Amino acid sequence: MRILCLDLGERRIGVACGESATGLATPLETLRRRTWEQDCAAVRRLMTVEQAEQLVVGLPVSLDGALHQQGERIKAEGERLGKALGLTVVFWDERFSTVIAAERLEQSPTGARRKTPLDAAAAAVILESYFAAGGETRRSRAGENGA
Repeated sequence: MRILCLDLGERRIGVACGESATGLATPLETLRRRTWEQDCAAVRRLMTVEQAEQLVVGLPVSLDGALHQQGERIKAEGERLGKALGLTVVFWDERFSTVIAAERLEQSPTGARRKTPLDAAAAAVILESYFAAGGETRRSRAGENGA
């Protein structure tokens, strides 16, 4: 199954796509935030282009496991986006995804650090974590607790 993953930030949205059968995720692009309607249309376009059947959204869970103001905002936006797209959104813990992505880009011998936006690389890290934990087989649990 093709899955699109979003790292929803205040100014940008990192986007990655992957295949659950292989467990591989690829950074796609970083969208600059515009209006909610334009952001939703951009995600809808990417879902169509990538032929994605599921949407995973990174959820900023604090180190103590709680969901604070930013996490609540992301969860509400993800649910709104899912409703607009007619999908059930899976929320996945995004702790350390940006740090891991930055390290990977910095260590890349192929020059990926110059070509791959950090937000898209972070979305790929989130999606890889989702796949590593069992992906869609744990979908209902992930949607409930974000981890």
